Parts: sequence; C-alpha cells; structure tokens
Amino acid sequence: MKRLFVHIGTHKTGTTSIQYALARADVALARQGVFYPPLYANPNNPGHHFMVLEPSAEAAAPHRALIQAIDASPADTVIVSTELLSVIDPAQIAALADRYETTVVCLLRRQDDYIESMYRELCKSSYCALEPEEFVDAVLRRDPLLIFSDFKGVDLRAPLPADYERLIASYADLVGAERVLAIPYDDPAFGIDAVDRFGKALGIKIPQPAGGPRNVSFSPEIVTVRRMLDATLPDEEKLALRGAFWKVNRAVAREQRGQNLLGTEARRRIMAHYAASNARLRARFIPHATTRWLADPHAAAASVHAVEATPPSAARSLELIQQIMAARTQSEASAPAPADETKAHHSPPPRPAPQAAKTAPASLRGAPEQGNIEQIGLNFETISKLLDDPDRMATYMDVIAECGLNAIRLPFYWRHLVQYSDRGDMVLNEGLVNHYHAFVALLPKHIQITAVIMNCHPEVARWTYLGEVDFSQKYAEYVTALAQTFGFIDDFELWNEPNASDFYVSVKAEDGTHRPWTGAEYVDMVLRPGVQSLKAVGFAGKICGVSFAENGLVGHDARTRPAFANTLHDYREEFAAEFSDNAGHDGFYFIPDFAKQVFAAIAARDPDRSDMAFDAIGLHPYPYFGEAPDGFAAHSWQLTQAFRGAAAQAGLGELPLWITEVGARSLDLAQNYDFDAMTQADFVSSFMGDAAHDSAIQKVFWYKYRDEDWDLKQEKSFGLVDHEGRKKPAYYSFRRRCLDYTAPDALRSLQDDFGAGAVLHCNSVDASFWSVEKTEPFAYAIPAHTNAGDGSALLISPGRALGSRFRIETKRHLAADRSNQLTARLRFRIKPIDQESQMMGLGFQILNLADPQNGLFLRVKIVGRSGALAFEFGTCEAAMKPVGEAHTDHPTGFCELRLTTAAGMVRLTCLDARDNVIFEADLCTAAEVFLGRRLRGAIDVSRLQGPIHFIELSHFSMLR
Repeated sequence: MKRLFVHIGTHKTGTTSIQYALARADVALARQGVFYPPLYANPNNPGHHFMVLEPSAEAAAPHRALIQAIDASPADTVIVSTELLSVIDPAQIAALADRYETTVVCLLRRQDDYIESMYRELCKSSYCALEPEEFVDAVLRRDPLLIFSDFKGVDLRAPLPADYERLIASYADLVGAERVLAIPYDDPAFGIDAVDRFGKALGIKIPQPAGGPRNVSFSPEIVTVRRMLDATLPDEEKLALRGAFWKVNRAVAREQRGQNLLGTEARRRIMAHYAASNARLRARFIPHATTRWLADPHAAAASVHAVEATPPSAARSLELIQQIMAARTQSEASAPAPADETKAHHSPPPRPAPQAAKTAPASLRGAPEQGNIEQIGLNFETISKLLDDPDRMATYMDVIAECGLNAIRLPFYWRHLVQYSDRGDMVLNEGLVNHYHAFVALLPKHIQITAVIMNCHPEVARWTYLGEVDFSQKYAEYVTALAQTFGFIDDFELWNEPNASDFYVSVKAEDGTHRPWTGAEYVDMVLRPGVQSLKAVGFAGKICGVSFAENGLVGHDARTRPAFANTLHDYREEFAAEFSDNAGHDGFYFIPDFAKQVFAAIAARDPDRSDMAFDAIGLHPYPYFGEAPDGFAAHSWQLTQAFRGAAAQAGLGELPLWITEVGARSLDLAQNYDFDAMTQADFVSSFMGDAAHDSAIQKVFWYKYRDEDWDLKQEKSFGLVDHEGRKKPAYYSFRRRCLDYTAPDALRSLQDDFGAGAVLHCNSVDASFWSVEKTEPFAYAIPAHTNAGDGSALLISPGRALGSRFRIETKRHLAADRSNQLTARLRFRIKPIDQESQMMGLGFQILNLADPQNGLFLRVKIVGRSGALAFEFGTCEAAMKPVGEAHTDHPTGFCELRLTTAAGMVRLTCLDARDNVIFEADLCTAAEVFLGRRLRGAIDVSRLQGPIHFIELSHFSMLR
C-alpha cells in the first residue's frame, strides 16, 4: 500500500513556501521515491485546493484524477497539500485514508500570531469586514468566518481552527494518533524553517529553489485602508485593486515592520484562552516541543508583549488611497500582481515618465535640488566579508546611515549561486542563499534593493558555445529562481555590462571562430526571457533591461579575435587549440556601438515594447577610456549625454536612466601613482550635481564602498573609504551630495563623526550638515585626532566668558515616523583637567520641527577632573530639572549619551569609556514630545565655571 502524506496547513505557517518547493522539486523527490501530483490550476499557487473546493465524491473529476495520478506513479510515497483541509470536517479525506496508508501533517503557529496573520490575510483578500477585536471575539467563539471566496458562487465558511488540540484530535480520530504529525512553526528543534521542518517530519530532503517568504500579509495601515474601501466597493472592484494594494503595501510594510494590529492585552487574552488546550496538545501529540507556548503555556500567555500600530489618521488614509489608485492606473497597462504575491516590501509608486534630458547651466549645478534622483546608493560589497567581519559590517552600515542612502545594488552571481547536475538540473547553493538572507536582514528597513545578474555560469557558457543548450531557457530558469527565492528584491537589472569582455557570452561565428554575442543575440538570450520570466512569476518591481559599460558606444577591438570571456577561462585546456592566440585579456575588451545594436534589435522585434516592457536602461560612465581634457567628471558626463542621445534616436528616450555604477579612482596613474584623493572628491561632487539636474536619472550607485588590497594591486582605488576603513575626502563629498539630493521626507538617520575637518584639513564643522551659533566671536570648533580609538573629533571652546555657548544644529531633519521610535547618541569627553573647579555644560537636544519649544532637552554638567556628571532634563528648555548624578572613573575617555524609546518611554543611558552603564533613567513618554514628527538634533557646549577649557565630540547620530 502506498504511503500518503496529507499536509493540512494550517494557514500562515509557510504552506505556500512548502507547496512551491514541492512543486518545483519533482526530479529531486522522484529520486527519493516521492511524488507531488501536479494537479493544480495555477503554478503560482500550487496547492491541491480542489480537494476542498470541489465535490468530494470519488466520481468527481478532480478527485478521480488525483487517485489515478497516485496509482499511476511509480513512487511509493505521495504528498498532497492544501491548508483548506484545516478548516473542514476531516471526513473529506476519508476515502483517501481508506485507500492509502495516510499520515496527516500540520504546522502550528502560536495562536496570537496566527490570529493576527489570518486577520490580515482575510482582510487582504476582502473576506473580512470586522474590527480586530471583533475578529478575536469571533475566533474565540468559533463563529464561522469567510475563509475563501471566488466572488462568483464558491464560498467556504468555517470557524478558524485556533484550538489546535481539537484540530489535531479530529484527524487523529480518522487516521490514528500515531499517524498525525503536529509541528510547531516556531520551534528550532524541528528545523530551521517551514520547508526544512516539513521535510524532516516526513524524512525527505526538499530542495528550496523557491525559498524565502511567500504570501506575506498586509501591513496594519494597508489592512485598515483595505477594509475601509471594501465597505463601499463591489466585488469586481475589490479584485481589480489587489495588485495596486500590493504595490503600495511593500513600502508601507517596511515602515511598519514589527508593528501589530493586536496589542499586548488582546494577545494575552488569546493565549490565556488556549493555554490549557495547548498543554494537552503537547502532552498527547508533541511531547518533544520546546517552544514556550507549548512547554509552559500559562507562563507564556502572561509574558506576551506586542507593539500596537497607531491607526492611520484621516489625512494618512487619504494619502494611501491616492497612492493605491495611482498604482492601479499605472498597472492596468501591465500584468497584475498575482493573488499570492510574495514580496516583503516594494518601492514607492513610480514617477511620471521623464522628459528628454536637460543639462542645467554650470552655475546652477552646485545648488541642491531635492527629489530628481529617487534612489542614491552603494554598489555591492562582498557579502561574506561583511558577515565575517563585524567591524567591516559596522563601517558599511555607517556609510549607509551617515549618507542617508536609500538603496544598494546587490549582485547575484550565476556562477556561484547555481550548480548543475549531469542532466542539466539546476540547484541553488543553500549556503549562499542563507548568506544573502542573513545580510539583507541586517540592512535598515527602508533600503531598496536592486538585484543585478552577474557572470554567466561556466557550464551554461560552455554549453552555449558548443551549441548544446538553449541559453535563454537556462537564463529564464535562473531569473525565475532568483525572483522566487529572494523576496526582498525590489528591482531587477537583467545583466551587467554585456558589452565588456568580463561579462559577455561567447558564441561561435559562422566560420567557427570565437566571438562575443551581438546586441540582437543579447535581446533574444537575456532581455526577452528575463522580462517574460519576471512577469510570469508576478514580480511587481521595476526591470532594467540592460546596463552598458562606459556608454555602450565606445569600444576597442584591435585584436584579430577578442579575449576569452571570464566565464570560459575554466575551460582553457578544452579550447586551447582553437583559441591559442587568446592567452589573456590584456585589458578590457569593449564591443563598439553595442548599445545601438541592442536598441535596433528592440525596435525590430518589439516596436511597441508590448512583449519586452522593461522600465529603465542603465549606464556605467567611467571616465577612463578616451581623452578627458576637461577632467574626469566632464568626460563622464559627456559619455552619459552621448548615450542619452543614442537612446533618444532609437525611440527609447522616454525610459528612465539608472547610473548603476559610476566612480573615479583616488590613485591617478597619470601622476606616477600619486595619491590624488581630492580629484576623486571633486569628481563625486561634480558628477552627482549634474545627475541631480537631469530629469531622466532615477538612480545613482557609487562604485564602490571600500578599497581592498586587491584594488591597490590593480590600481582600482574607487573606494569611499580606504583599505583600512578610514574615510577619504570622496566620502564627505558623497555624503554632502546624498543629503542634498535625497528627498527631505526620506531621511531615516542623521549622523556625523566630525571627521570632515581632519580629513579635508578645513573647518571641522561640516557646513552642509550643521548650522552654527555662538555667543561671542572667540568661540571656535577645530578638528582633532583623539588618539583614543575614536578617530577624528571636534574640539570645541565655547568662548572666554563664563556662560558663553557654542551651539550646532542639524540643517536636515529626520522624516516623520508614526512609530515614535528614536535612538540618539552622542560621544563626548572633557579634555584633561587640572583644576577641580572646572565645570563645563553639554546640551543634547532633539527638536520637534512642528513645535521647536517641545522636545527632549538634556544637559550634562561635567565637574572638574573628578569625573562627576549631573543630568538635567525637560520637555522644553525653560523647564529643565535635575534627574540624577553619576561618576566616571575614566574622565579622560569618551563617554556616551543615549536617548532611546522602548515600550513608549524615552530612556537616558550614559556609558563610560569602557561601555559600563553609569546612569540610566526613564525621562518621559514618547507621546509627550511627539517623537513621530520631523526631528532635528542640536548640541551646545557652555562654560559654567573655572578657566577656559574644551569639550571634544567624536560621534553624533539620530536614527529611526
């Protein structure tokens, strides 16, 4: 008798991920004697839902087809899966249980999380109009709820199966207790994720080509707006808006990550209601469970805590509705997002198509013009290096935070991520997949990720050259796997530099000689299958069809044959006789006018771009090939403008332009290897100033973050920081331009390490970041090196007179954030003091722009060389009161002030030079000072007692 595993859910426990993995692992499963019947109507929703939604009689066609497929399969083990089986009478599968040796498999999620997730899911699908608390009451009463509807006559109503003991026992009555596998969704003892836990429970190995989160629910704000609109919309309009809701949800979901519709009280009520049942469930069915809600359910119920989201205001609701309607209008011309959309976040609604490029007069290009560039970011860094080196990772994150960046460009190396079997089957490298997920989990929530496909797989390159494989099919398979595995990807760049020898694909010419692909072949092999694959899986982000090296027009091909592409170097011996004159690169080889070839092929194959509806074209205008008499920046801009002209002439001038790589070296070969850091800094400022005034440019990514030892050997010193992590002058030029051109409502952090003066040998207060006030002309701030591990610092003298003050205030502000979350830090020390009578004052303020008199006003009196500190605080400057005293045993080292919000309170923490907490106190509630509004920071230093002296500041930050 065949074994049959029936996976019944429950909902929101990775069921869609499990179904995707099973549906796409037919070969791997067959080798283990396992069969997952391909009997599902939609490959984007590969569950056997007909088992519940169709009549259950064995004579009904779908059920008859299932039995026939099972009996015909040579496999001894069969798996069927639909979460809908968790909400119906188990008798629905009685016929299968009589025919096969049947085991029921069910994943179970902690009930408060399950109910919250199901509420969001049902609201997402327009199945629920209840308020959150009403929904909880209905679940606890076991009222029938609408679980599924096609809005045409098929409705499924049932109580939500949150009483897991009842659910599991009902199936145990049908198949026997020993034939029911109950798996805690959140218990690491059972596996690392849903697919892994499911496979381990069944004793099989399931590859994860379609891993990553699937069917993610809406954010609290979007759920509220969805219910609001559903109350007035006919069913066909509810369905028509689904794709638009998904598009807007991705951005909002990131802002509200960690916030809930059900607060602490509601969740504790839920868990208390099921505590006794959960204890019986563990004792009878899951005795080895270690997760607390099963192992100690009553204590777990009392300790539940949740951050409850603030309901959107009327103005905010209207803003979201407008975004949704705009997204719907834009998406009606393209494929709608599928109902089981998988992305965890999404970019904001696109701007209107830009007009033809206009270059601003040189006299205007230094002035800030916010909003022209939607994304400013960094190019990729080696992920493994970042994950393995905490200091390197911290420096990388500092660049993102200090520069107010909102994007990164992340490479997905085909040659590293994929392995092919002898049969040509593709398997993703699980270790690297986990590396990517671990890295992205560390990024700030607001960062938008543009994925770029790098390096053709060497096996595919070889097969293609020998005419043994359809490249476009293998490429489409890879793109599909990326989109389904990495749900965090916002936008796709289909290929990196197809006109450069490191990245083009080698094919055979008609005479049998080696040559690079043509622009037309690129369109057929990459652009068309890439666009179609992403549309087929419901990818809703933007697609960059191609990013050209230089401008795609310049080239050099003096050799009789081009050099090997890197992808074929692995097979040098195999092709030695055929390519004996291709011993090495001897520098990059660029295909001249490759961009024109691509543009012509698009016009010939798809003149109205209905078949290849990509959203942007990309460019890498490095200034190193050709003469640059007017300097690097001018030459790069000339390359950009020449490319824009070619695109316009080909009828593609309306497409936005992404500068996906740009940079200049600080090691200038023309100057006999002199370190020319200032030329690099000038390049940054000039090129970004030009780009910000070109209405077509949507994204700019600097290449790259950091110099490596390898870069120095290759004279490729493009980094914003050097090989030891120290900031170069280009870093401060980059930060200034980023803050100039980032929309003011997008900044999630403000940071300064006060290093600009020390690096650039100028006034240490960055005038683009701070405004300065002082009470007398003899006050000053100068750069200093700390010799204390803090790098550079700002040395401040407030003036000669007692009571003199030196004050700096950020010119920019943090964007409003309804979460009321904030972390602010200031590192400081008083210079070595000879007199006990010396007293300095340090003010640290968080100012609410809507009401500058309201905020967090903190002052620290630093007394003599004793290390004594006295703290005063007020929600306005005129009403400050003492809140406590502390003492540091290391008065010459840097102390740190931290203001943080947690559980609705603002907490002050002071750490000494060895990171010991020497003072801590709750100051006020976050609501009292409206921390969710736009905020600026300010620091002031005052002389209170004794002779002239100084305070040093080494780091300031305000983070959402």
